[in-house]
Amino acid sequence: MSSLRLSLAAFLLCLLCPVAWAAAPERLRFEQLNPALGLPQSSVTAMLQDRDGFMWFAGQGGLTRYDGYRFLTFRHDPTDATSISDNSVQALHEDRAGQLWVGTRNGLQRFNPRSENFSAYPPRGSKADYLDVRTIASDGKGILWITTRSGLVRLDGATGELATERHDPANPHALGADDVTGLAFDAGGGLWIGTQQGVDYLAPGTRHFTHFRIDDSAVDALKRNAVRTLRIDRAGTLWVGTALGLEAWRIAAGAPTARRRFGSAEGINPGAVTALFEDSHGTLWAGTQTDGLKRWDAGAGRFAAFVHQSGNPASLADNYVASLFEDRAGILWVGTWFGGASRVDLNAGGFRHVLSGALSNNKISAILGDGPGSVWLATHGGGVNRYDLQSGQTTVYRHDARVSHSLNDNMVTALGRDHQGQLWVGTRNGGLSRFDPASGRFTPRAFATGDALSDFIQAIVPDRAGMLWIASRGGLHRLDPRTNRATTFRHDAASETSVSDNFIWAILEDTRGRLWVGTSNGLDLFDPASGRFRHARHDSRDAASLIHNRVSFLHEAADGTLWVGTGGGLSRLVADSGGKLQFKSYARQLGLANPAVDGILEDDNGHLWISNDGGIADFAPRKETFRNYTSRDGMAEGDYFVGAAWRQPDGTMFFGSFNNGFTMFDPREVRGNDRAPPVVITDIQIYNQSVRSGPAPNGFVLDAPIHRARRVVLSHTQSVFSFEFAALHFADPQSNRYAYQLEGVDRSWVATDAGKRFATYTNLDPGNYVFRVKASNKDGVWNEAGVALAITITPPFWKTWWFRLAAGLFVLAGAYAVHRIRVRVLLGQKRELARQVAASLQGLQNAQQQLVLHEKMASLGTLSAGIAHEINNPSNFAHAGAQVLATELERFRAFLLALAGADADAAVTDSLNARVDALIRQSATILEGTSRIRDLVRDLGTFARPDEGAMTTAPVGPNLLATVHLVRTLYASVADITCVLAADPPLACWPAQLNQVFMNLIVNACHAIEDKQQRSGDFTPGVLAISSRADAAWLYVDFDDSGSGIDPAVIDHIYEPFFTTKPTGQGTGLGLSISFGIVERHGGSLTVRSTPGQGSCFTVRLPLPA
Repeated sequence: MSSLRLSLAAFLLCLLCPVAWAAAPERLRFEQLNPALGLPQSSVTAMLQDRDGFMWFAGQGGLTRYDGYRFLTFRHDPTDATSISDNSVQALHEDRAGQLWVGTRNGLQRFNPRSENFSAYPPRGSKADYLDVRTIASDGKGILWITTRSGLVRLDGATGELATERHDPANPHALGADDVTGLAFDAGGGLWIGTQQGVDYLAPGTRHFTHFRIDDSAVDALKRNAVRTLRIDRAGTLWVGTALGLEAWRIAAGAPTARRRFGSAEGINPGAVTALFEDSHGTLWAGTQTDGLKRWDAGAGRFAAFVHQSGNPASLADNYVASLFEDRAGILWVGTWFGGASRVDLNAGGFRHVLSGALSNNKISAILGDGPGSVWLATHGGGVNRYDLQSGQTTVYRHDARVSHSLNDNMVTALGRDHQGQLWVGTRNGGLSRFDPASGRFTPRAFATGDALSDFIQAIVPDRAGMLWIASRGGLHRLDPRTNRATTFRHDAASETSVSDNFIWAILEDTRGRLWVGTSNGLDLFDPASGRFRHARHDSRDAASLIHNRVSFLHEAADGTLWVGTGGGLSRLVADSGGKLQFKSYARQLGLANPAVDGILEDDNGHLWISNDGGIADFAPRKETFRNYTSRDGMAEGDYFVGAAWRQPDGTMFFGSFNNGFTMFDPREVRGNDRAPPVVITDIQIYNQSVRSGPAPNGFVLDAPIHRARRVVLSHTQSVFSFEFAALHFADPQSNRYAYQLEGVDRSWVATDAGKRFATYTNLDPGNYVFRVKASNKDGVWNEAGVALAITITPPFWKTWWFRLAAGLFVLAGAYAVHRIRVRVLLGQKRELARQVAASLQGLQNAQQQLVLHEKMASLGTLSAGIAHEINNPSNFAHAGAQVLATELERFRAFLLALAGADADAAVTDSLNARVDALIRQSATILEGTSRIRDLVRDLGTFARPDEGAMTTAPVGPNLLATVHLVRTLYASVADITCVLAADPPLACWPAQLNQVFMNLIVNACHAIEDKQQRSGDFTPGVLAISSRADAAWLYVDFDDSGSGIDPAVIDHIYEPFFTTKPTGQGTGLGLSISFGIVERHGGSLTVRSTPGQGSCFTVRLPLPA
């Protein structure tokens, strides 16, 4: 018994011994990952980081992979046998081969990264409830152990064989209960198993289970024995989380040798402990069902609690903790049941954020030390606070109108101490107040009655002579505390040596006794003897000038260097020669996250700690590098007050926040995350389409899953492609930085940030390239090796080596063939030349004929006038004579019948009538002939009337009818020509030219009909229908024939000069070309539609007056 007590005492002492770990901040600042921020589910039942660096989250809404920016979720699809088996995912495990195993309520599956689907491993002969997987663990030898509600399953990774251990009431060495909830391997390979009936132990290589009940004496023994989770820490202690609490067991040889139960005194309230985890520092974390997250503090002998606080986004997401995990960068992930996941960086910290609670106001506008144990805090609306650094208690001093010696204004803007140790308080509206700590009384001191700006105090600085220098918005004041007399220096526009501006931000007396003044219009150096100010201002033309004119803070370093904080960055005084101050400046381009400097403090290593509008930066002057910290590192969130910076003698630094209390830290304890991030390529897009979705494009070859690929092949047609990448460091993914380079294209590294994690390239030449990406974490720790992807862009076939070889051989063979056919080609050229000469001669002859025709047409008008004169006169005489003859013959008939008398013989009278009728018929024939002569002369005049230089407005109908009349008789046996003009509006034209067009179209149509008759042997007259129509803008005249039609192969050439389908010598080939030109000259068009063997229809389109 004594040895057991000794063992128990040693075990308890071991639990209480401090464990070496990186000091965690007093308050953990959690970052959230929930549905509002993109996580597809609120429940996170299991978490894992795979060997590539991706985070995986299991939950009730499926399985999700996370790269710090994007979520890829896998859900069950009833129509896809390779999808995840159930959306309720409860367990994750990566084996030694890097395979990801997934346990759901409906079975065990292995994830296939290349195809991004799943392979199922159902137990043989199992029932449906047997597949409810809870946890998965590996013994490190290729065997997986799976807990389910229906027993313990053993899977041989090499053979795929499954074996199941179940509870058997008849066998005392069988599994203690079928509902298995947890697994843990000890250092000897023994398996500890949590069930609803306690803890079982299975020795390596056996099937003999040893059972350990937790407590059967308690009233609530059922809950006390219901194990929810197990964990064995690095010291070999078995931690047992149950439905009612937590125990720690010292184990040896497969049995507990000492136990300790934790209760409320140790920070564990009665209730379910749902998750246990030991981090890389050796600290144990416990997740509970109702009390949030617990962290074991060995020094205090109790658990510290971290719970969800409504309205505080930096608190735990939810108090029901379902899972715990630490990634390789030291980020602790807390999976909750209802709030998603929370994460905190265990490798970073050192900052303490103080707000609310004891403070009268969270707007801290100035800070001043008050001995080693407390500080004075000026608040913007809450008076002055004296804050005790040990107890956290605050003494508040406010303005009280009922008390004459209270603080004169609650808007406190500056704090200072004179050489007698008295505290001076600067306010926004009341000037200065001097505080007597013994009596607690404030004595006000205003600078100018009615001058509100002079009493708006920005800073209070004592000099070595005992004077107080007061910065205000109404000028610079020098106050003698002993006499209370003040001198004011103000800007004078007429004086170059007055202070630069009345708005004074900062004052500094350096070790040489020089007084530096920071204003809204530059930096001034004051000469007390002369009362003059020298000025240094920003000059955009001078890189050595001050970086910005708003000088907000001044600091002299231990080595005597003057540092100037401005609204646009940090400047260092490097020279003072020839009356000109020269600076070297640092801003965003050199790493400062936010260029508006609010405060500067120096640590013992010479580093400058700079508060700005986004956080606090650690600047190393010798390396000239910045390391930026933000609220994610535990400090106050938001901007900092200008001038609200103080360093205690022990090195502790304080910076006042604009609206969130203050940040305090010892620079020696500040640590960043020094883990370089793994870098992966997460997607490849071709023409903005991801290759992950749908079938791979033609010519695209990838040698592995995208994030593991080391070589990709692209076709030359895939000329626009992009690579998306991610640094798998989750402390603050948005602050990760990147640089990429395509060797052979990018001359240097291209820097980018988390907002642009892709690179796009276009129209690269075929060949081989290497794309490289490197990245840093939020603390600037770079993975210089990064990731590289070899790219091959295949050439088109005409640029391939085999094509070039074939082309070379073809050229050689071609040269030989050319030599052989050279003579034949020359002979052919000779024959072709002779043929071309003959054709050219024929073309010239045709052109000559057409020119003659044009001249004839041009003179036809004059000729027709002469013809009309020479023919019309005798024709008219003959026509009149024939009319008179017919009349006289009737009179002669009457005269002869009268002579014969009424009793004349009938035969005589009949003979007389017959002779007279014959003569009358002859006269009628003469009349018809003369009428035709007159009509012919009239139509000829109409057709051949010469055009004047200007167009005339006239209808085309009369000209068209005249042309028809001239042709109809000639082709009466060939075609029945009809002319129906439904529309004949007047239009601007040259009538004679249009007559030529109409004549060509009518004659061509008749020739086409005649050609068809010759080919078919059917000489039945064809049809040529001429018609017209009009719309608001155009007149259309259609010439629709029933001729032989036009071959489609030549229809595009019919308007070309000298082109003809008629036999040689029967056509010039100029008729349609000239007609086309005439119609175009009128602003119209000549078109045709034709069907071979059925006919053609030419349409003349002429514009109508507007």
